[in-house]
Amino acid sequence: MTQDFPNIFNNLITPVHYFENITPAGVLGYFIRRDSGQNHSPFSFRHLFTSHTLDDEVFINILTAIQEKKMVHFETYSSRSKNPFRQTILPLRVAINVKHGRRYLLAYNKRKHNFFSFRLDYIKNVHILEENPDFDKRLTELETRFSSSWGIFLGRKNHLEQLEMVISINESTEAYVLTRLKREGKHGTIEKVADNTFVYRIEVTDTQEMVPWLRTFIGRIISIKGSNQQVIKQFTDDIMHMAAMYEE
Repeated sequence: MTQDFPNIFNNLITPVHYFENITPAGVLGYFIRRDSGQNHSPFSFRHLFTSHTLDDEVFINILTAIQEKKMVHFETYSSRSKNPFRQTILPLRVAINVKHGRRYLLAYNKRKHNFFSFRLDYIKNVHILEENPDFDKRLTELETRFSSSWGIFLGRKNHLEQLEMVISINESTEAYVLTRLKREGKHGTIEKVADNTFVYRIEVTDTQEMVPWLRTFIGRIISIKGSNQQVIKQFTDDIMHMAAMYEE
């Protein structure tokens, strides 16, 4: 069997090259490629998060529970606390942050009657429990709520925050900025209100999650307002403080 190993995967080596970098337990593909002597890959990845390998066992158990529509019990750890926190939830979906590479479990907590997200690398000791008959119903509710989320925060039921940003974009020389706004603005809308002036509007579950993205438009923002006054005030105060530092 060992001698036949390279021949078995001869026709599969190209898929192995690809999937070893993007799928759970993809590290197995690496060992298959290495042991078959196929070291050259036709694929190149801009972002490769090999740290996921440490979480693959947890990931596969969670995916199994989702496929079988079952509850799970696990422990969560964080850098702030050494004591584990035990959770019993219904896993519904796994989301991946393409910027940071972090993976999150989106789930429903029956006891608290709400949806929560958990960082996958904080989860340990997953135990699959009984099947939950409400799986399809909760998944539909999650998809509805997730469609209004900027990141992975799912917020409270029927509660959305409004944000409006007036931004200056030179249409003749900065068309790429407008293209980026359309591409990255998710479900928000863009309205042209004057030459080289646009209004971006959106409703999200949590404005705070948008702040890092909003900061990338500093220097073009004419005005910004929203229903989450605390976040908007902090955002504008930070700009004022930064401007004061440069003035000095």
